[in-house]
Amino acid sequence: MTTWQAMNTLERAGYIFAPTAEGVRASLQGQPPAEASALLDIVRRDREAARAYVLARQEGATVVDDGCTYSLFDALAIGQAVRKGEARLLGKVIFHQQEMTVTARWEPLTGEASAELLNRRRECLKNALEARLKAMENSRWENLTAVEYDQFCAQYGRYYRLLEEYANENVLPVWRSPLPGK
Repeated sequence: MTTWQAMNTLERAGYIFAPTAEGVRASLQGQPPAEASALLDIVRRDREAARAYVLARQEGATVVDDGCTYSLFDALAIGQAVRKGEARLLGKVIFHQQEMTVTARWEPLTGEASAELLNRRRECLKNALEARLKAMENSRWENLTAVEYDQFCAQYGRYYRLLEEYANENVLPVWRSPLPGK
């Protein structure tokens, strides 16, 4: 998460920022949100960017994209990073069923830039999904009962759609399934 994204989130939570000679001064109207401490840590890391944000906002600029809404594929990649202890979540994770997107605020704990960590985790997730699909294709799926086959196909379809989403985002060739009807 960038300094500007963190400041935008804090503003929406009731924080007011004013420029100072060294950076910015923050004041809060109301109760601080649970993720405020982590967001303020992000702001403190780059005081020049924080001051530039406040000055831009005073001139009428707005933050259009807060950088916190991700595709399902990216949200799963972030989840992997969190499970591996490479990142932490800041606040709530919200699933938007209609858009099939996820809103999450997070930061790396490894010293990597968030984009680098996300790209590395995307690649790991893509490889894991491809391996899982190959394993499913090589399994004895022909011998499954009708109910087991339906469950198998549903799971295969979920993995396949995630890989399609990744391919569409990255303009890659789409995974082609050798299974009938997939």
